[in-house]
Amino acid sequence: MRWSVNCFLLLAAVLVAPAFGLINPKYTVTDLVRDSSTILVLRVSAPKDGRMTATAVEALVGAAPAEKSLTFDLADAQDLDEDRVAAAFAGAESAVAVLCISKQKEGGQRVGAMEIGTLWIGLADGGDGTWQADRDPRDLETVWGGSARQLVAAIGYVLRESGADFPVAAALTWKADGSLGKLAGPVRGCVTVDFGGDIGVCLIVLSDAGDRAWQIGRKDAEPEEVTAKLGLTARSRAMAAGDFNGDGRLDLASWDGRQLGLQLRGEDGRLAAVSDAVEIADCRTLATLAGGLLVADAAGFTLYRRQPQGGLAVLARVASPPDADLGRGGLCAVADFNADGAPDVMQVHARGFVLHGGSARAGQFAAPIVTKLNLLHEPRALVCGDYDADGQLDVMAAGIGGMALLMRDADGKWLNAIAETGELGAAGAMEQVGTDLVAAAESDLNGDGRQAVAFFSDKASPGLYFNRGFACFGIARTLSLADSSLPAAQAIGQGQQAGAMVDLNGDLVPDLLAVDRQGQVRYLLG
Repeated sequence: MRWSVNCFLLLAAVLVAPAFGLINPKYTVTDLVRDSSTILVLRVSAPKDGRMTATAVEALVGAAPAEKSLTFDLADAQDLDEDRVAAAFAGAESAVAVLCISKQKEGGQRVGAMEIGTLWIGLADGGDGTWQADRDPRDLETVWGGSARQLVAAIGYVLRESGADFPVAAALTWKADGSLGKLAGPVRGCVTVDFGGDIGVCLIVLSDAGDRAWQIGRKDAEPEEVTAKLGLTARSRAMAAGDFNGDGRLDLASWDGRQLGLQLRGEDGRLAAVSDAVEIADCRTLATLAGGLLVADAAGFTLYRRQPQGGLAVLARVASPPDADLGRGGLCAVADFNADGAPDVMQVHARGFVLHGGSARAGQFAAPIVTKLNLLHEPRALVCGDYDADGQLDVMAAGIGGMALLMRDADGKWLNAIAETGELGAAGAMEQVGTDLVAAAESDLNGDGRQAVAFFSDKASPGLYFNRGFACFGIARTLSLADSSLPAAQAIGQGQQAGAMVDLNGDLVPDLLAVDRQGQVRYLLG
């Protein structure tokens, strides 16, 4: 395939993104749809002897081709290796692809591009249903870094919505910083709890030296410490909030590394520890479920419920299949993954997960379903969200070895889609997010309802991303701590013990709170 120099320079001036990033700031999927005469969803076979064949599955724009089969010829490609194309199929015999044929011809010849997996291929029409394939000269990966599967959804969005947009940057910047004090012992995490009433929303930092709580979200006010006012005396490695005694007030459950205990709120709003503690040696996740508590360990989870007369009793023990062999981990995400109204439990390990389908009866679950996938060396944090806007919950996992994104395809099959997430996947592949992630938090940096995630690392700056739509993420370069002169940014950028993205000052804009490596609780206001 031949592209003239003039054509390439013209396209480069319009389309090619700056070298500092993987997102083109001037051209999005909306523009790609506008400039295409035909957009087809194809089922393409893996390359063999320098050729690929495909059949049209659906015409998104324009009409389907008259030919029943299309052929893509790689034999004369100058800058596209067949092995690289084969890698886009990830070992499968065929894959979904999106073919975009340009309205503008080159030398009287139709030209276009096709995405397979996350690989874009440039095309020139050779006639009779044959297209000559080569490297994509327009660098459309900078326009869409997600997969072809996600691109189908993105194009559908453009066709449905006249104002469809795909943000190219985070709108947020850091405007101020501050410090809330220093913690003496190791920090284990952050938990946000809405107690209601005068206390309202609190952010609790878990520490071996004693948990501390700050009231947040008050308009134009700095977070105020309310540890003593709440009566918080726990020293937690894990914490969960719930109404454990049925009095309508939110209580706290805490695991300190040895015991699981409760702090119940009285009529005065203060917490008071009760003698309900039970010995627990291992707690990977502590969560509220069915009015009780879920405690996860490496081999499954146990449900506890407080008895009317006091004391925590075992409601159920749910073990993972003994032959699952999923490796390290054991963190649990509690959510309604199958949309039947009952919370399910997903227990995530290094090499896959076990899904326990919930039921209307507390403590009873369907037979466990084991899914084996290569995820990461050891999960340390899980965050649920519908990142690809398909109406189904996804799970982002972070820990030793980076991150993984558990999503479902059109057939309901779970897959690790982290490589299909644009700059997030690219950063992970280049180890720009570090290999020791200690926490993850939900975020929405552009305030557009597109869910994203912030990652916290003990050795590097936080990884902050915005969602362009359909689980294609961009790096929030406007929030780079390395480029900020704020003291908190410099300290947090050296590594964190824990962190969260929350509205600290009531302006409805996300802020960043993190505990630095020296135990100082610092924040950055957006």
